[in-house]
Amino acid sequence: LEWLERMGVSARPWSTVPGRSPGADAATTDELMVDAADRAMQAASVKRSEVDLLIAATTTPTRMTTSMAAIAGGALGMRCAALEARAGCASSVYALAMAYGQMAIGADCVVVAAAETLSKVCPGTGPLPYLAGDAGAADRRFYCRFYRCAGVFRGT
Repeated sequence: LEWLERMGVSARPWSTVPGRSPGADAATTDELMVDAADRAMQAASVKRSEVDLLIAATTTPTRMTTSMAAIAGGALGMRCAALEARAGCASSVYALAMAYGQMAIGADCVVVAAAETLSKVCPGTGPLPYLAGDAGAADRRFYCRFYRCAGVFRGT
C-alpha cells in the first residue's frame, strides 16, 4: 500500500469491510447524514425551523425510493423543503451549487449534507476499497439580506 501513502491517504473509515456483507451494526448512509447535519446545525446554533431547504448528496443511498434528504429531514424533525443530488463524485459540488442558486432567489438558510457508505458497494480487491471511505459531512449556507453578504459555516 505504498502507492496509497504516496497519495497522502493514511486511513479510510469503513462501516463494513469492502467485499463482505455489512453487519447489523454497520452505519447506514442516512445515519451518517443525519449525524453530520445535526452537528453542523448545533455548531452554527441554527434551529431546525430556520432551515428553508435541506439538500442531501450521496451516491450510496440507504433506500432507492425515498430521497435521502426527506429521510434525514424527517429523522431531524425538520419541516422544510428537501431534495437529493445524486451525481456520482460530483454530488456535493452540485448540491452546493443548488444551495447558492436557492439563496439567490430568496432562501435564507440551506443545509447541504453529504454521506457515503462506499465500502458496502466496493469490491474487496483492487485500489477502490482503499480510495473510497465512509463518512458524513454538512455545510450550512446562509444569506444576510440586511448586509448583502454571504457567509459559510462548515460543520462535521
